[in-house]
Amino acid sequence: SDSFFIAINSAGIVALESNPELWLESMNDPAMSSSLRKRGPSVSGPDGLYSNWFSIVTPKANTFRGMLARDPNVIDGLLYRQSSGTKNFEEDTYLDLFIFQSGKKLGKKISSLEGLKESEELVDKAFLPDNEEEDEKDLIKMKKMMKDMDGSLYEMMEDSYRRGDLDMLDSVSTMMNPGKNYRKYMLDERNIIMSHNMDSLMKKNVVFSAIGAAHLPGEMGVIELLRRKG
Repeated sequence: SDSFFIAINSAGIVALESNPELWLESMNDPAMSSSLRKRGPSVSGPDGLYSNWFSIVTPKANTFRGMLARDPNVIDGLLYRQSSGTKNFEEDTYLDLFIFQSGKKLGKKISSLEGLKESEELVDKAFLPDNEEEDEKDLIKMKKMMKDMDGSLYEMMEDSYRRGDLDMLDSVSTMMNPGKNYRKYMLDERNIIMSHNMDSLMKKNVVFSAIGAAHLPGEMGVIELLRRKG
């Protein structure tokens, strides 16, 4: 809507969970966790991304067919979230990447609210198993709640997102991921980091922040954490 463009135009800094300008290089950083590097390109050397990807190699004639048929999957995935199975049904790009592009076109400074390595480590911890007995209780409780509801939890999450119903979004997210490790590391710990960095940036400039909606609600949500900071 117009209010989106008015808001982003009035800001000096566009702050996202991570800066898309750093994604490709981070994927090839040996210091990154294995889960992120597995999703990225495999190139060698400290400057491998640029020296290898943009070097000039004259191919043999019989290799042209394969080169022309090959899709740039990594680039398409990062820019347009395309995949062979669903690309005809997807939006043009990710929402956060659209916000990034809008900010760049308006000449805004782009900032990250958390480090990629730091975020990956917390996400990995989020999927560590909790106490098995508690896990079983949570699973039984979740199955019972799902029986009492119409539609899937994923549909409920989409609907609550469209309505801007953060309380319902938080409840559905908890039902889908009932583990304590998930709540602590995927949301709470990252919320603390992001709200701290927002607060630091706001002291220097007007900030347009864009983060996942699951980070907003609850006592440990970014909205409440910012309120506590005044």
